[in-house]
Amino acid sequence: MVLLSRSQIFASPTWTSYIFTVIIISLTITTRSSSASPGPTMIKNAHAHVTRIVNGSVTREGVWLTIRHLSSQTVGGQENYRIRSYLTYVVRTYVTSMVEIIPGKIMEWDECRYAYDGREYGCNELRYDYLKNEPVFTWVERENGDICNGAIVGGYGLGGGDLYICNFEFFDFYGMTVHPLLGHLNTRLGKCFSTWNTVERGSSKYKVLADSTYL
Repeated sequence: MVLLSRSQIFASPTWTSYIFTVIIISLTITTRSSSASPGPTMIKNAHAHVTRIVNGSVTREGVWLTIRHLSSQTVGGQENYRIRSYLTYVVRTYVTSMVEIIPGKIMEWDECRYAYDGREYGCNELRYDYLKNEPVFTWVERENGDICNGAIVGGYGLGGGDLYICNFEFFDFYGMTVHPLLGHLNTRLGKCFSTWNTVERGSSKYKVLADSTYL
């Protein structure tokens, strides 16, 4: 019997053909596996926020910040005083042992206020967050508790119902001025609530803050 050396075996035509065949089969399997398992597909125009359907309208959560930056805050109203006018910004505050989260307003001089149970309360001693402004935000006219697609959820009432961010025009007979008051919408009560002169004010006609990409 003739014994071949290792170099003679690997140099033989039969062994070379075998190695070539194995390489071709491996490449074929790898190609098929790659085509059968494509990477994740990016869906265009997909909304990245948590959404849910309320009374037939798609609502979404906002992005809330714990540190105040004027450049990233959401303007929600304006209050006119004898000296000058001041913008108000959207906040939410945690009340009644964290059971309720009420949308409110913070003044330019850092005083936080919200409407609750018929009067105005200060929230500087409570935890409150700032709503991050987004280019897609817009104000949509509604009335009697109605909301629209893309309405921004601003908080939750005692019964667990969503509260939304709203504003309405309030006429002050004493100062003879009109104020776009920023507050919260309670759909169950059908009104937008805010405060003026330490008293809770309400209106059944209002504008609700919404994401324009849902409209």
